[in-house]
Formats: sequence, structure tokens, C-alpha cells
Amino acid sequence: MAIVRPLQFGRAKPGFAGHQRVELLRRISETGSISQAAKAMGVSYRHAWKMIDAMNQSAAEPLVRCQTGGQHGGGTALTDEGRRLIAVCDAAEQEHRRFLATLGRRLKDFDRFYELLI
Repeated sequence: MAIVRPLQFGRAKPGFAGHQRVELLRRISETGSISQAAKAMGVSYRHAWKMIDAMNQSAAEPLVRCQTGGQHGGGTALTDEGRRLIAVCDAAEQEHRRFLATLGRRLKDFDRFYELLI
């Protein structure tokens, strides 16, 4: 028996900081571009923008700031809050994996017991 459950953080709405959204933040941090981040993830720019907007609306402070045009062109960057969210999600994900591994080891005995019942 295996226990698999993706870790998600709920705030005002489900999926506030699910895996895909945190990955989008990571890609934006790396590329400085919503378009490039979306392309790297295989999602449309529109979908990426909707995810960012939903997170920014749900968070106490914006996670992403966009700068349009200008002499050097526009760009996108994470705020301190966005970087903190990634760090917290990474730590929680690590603990979540550890918990599932421990639970899985404990359930091995249950699997053997269950097979006897069938």
C-alpha cells in the first residue's frame, strides 16, 4: 500500500500555493519573465498570469511584481514574500515526504495483514 498525496496550502481558495503555482514562482525567479516561465512549464501565458493574479489576490502581500516597458524593457520579479513562500513550501514539502515515507513503512505490516484477510 502506498500513500501519495500532493501537498497543497489553502488560504482563501484551494490550491493557493499548490505544486504548479510554486513551480511557476520558481521559474519566474530564474527567468525574470512570465512568458519564459510559462513556456518552460508548458502552460500558456494566460494560464500563468491567472495563477499569479490568483496568488497575489489571496496573499497578504503581492508575491510577484511586474514592470512594464521602459528603457530596458519589462520584467517580472518575486517580492520578498514570494521568495519566503517558496522557502516555506520547500520546507513543508520535505517534511511531507518524510511523513509519507514513515507512514508507508508503518503500513507495510498492514499490507501483510490485509492480504491474509482476502
